[in-house]
Amino acid sequence: MVHIAEADWTQGHYQILHRHEDFSEIFILLEGNGKYTIGGRLYELQQGDVVLCNQGVMHDEFPAKCDSYRTLAVGIAGLYIPELKPGLLIDPSCTPVLRRSEQTEE
Repeated sequence: MVHIAEADWTQGHYQILHRHEDFSEIFILLEGNGKYTIGGRLYELQQGDVVLCNQGVMHDEFPAKCDSYRTLAVGIAGLYIPELKPGLLIDPSCTPVLRRSEQTEE
């Protein structure tokens, strides 16, 4: 694991489009809603959605103007999942957004 970061973007968003060359990232929208761009595609996100971002893929988030917007990001280096290239969380042809479910609270 490279990092775990919880962020509260309620007062504004300070990141720019970026990528991580040496680790993949799991992003969880804890509160709020907004948009997330991954590899040139824009996705609508709601509270509880999870984003799987492979290393080297450009990404950024765009919080909606709402009461709160909190996120959790977990960076993971040295991944090896059988049938995928080293460092990847998911096959690049798969949708990187997992929609919230009844198990979100768990």
